[in-house]
Amino acid sequence: MYNKLLGELKVINKENREIACINLYAGENKIGRSSKDKTGELIVSDDAFLSREHFMIIVTEDEKKRIRFYLQDNNSRNGTFLKDNKKNIRKKLNIHDYLELSDNDVILGGETCFIIKKNSEDSEFTDIERNTKISG
Repeated sequence: MYNKLLGELKVINKENREIACINLYAGENKIGRSSKDKTGELIVSDDAFLSREHFMIIVTEDEKKRIRFYLQDNNSRNGTFLKDNKKNIRKKLNIHDYLELSDNDVILGGETCFIIKKNSEDSEFTDIERNTKISG
């Protein structure tokens, strides 16, 4: 499980354009203005409202060997929000929140939108997912 690619995080900027795709592996995946991926490249560098290490996605295996994804805010200045497009609600994470993520959940940090995609046989994003608005 540890070196296997377990999911992706699509990064959508405030102009609603996909600017990056972050690979998610087992353990802590820190996301922010100065976070670096496995190749050492900056993840998101053009969002002044995103903290250096804004939030973290933790990928673990439960007792039944199922892969689980969790979201945790890293005490960011502007907060981390989890948006549920089905219910059209947005929840701001508190510092100690540890929320389980579902496939296609939308995370808002700064002026950037992140869409989680767990690895599965069908890993393509739909047009609805690509056109998820940052506001609201």
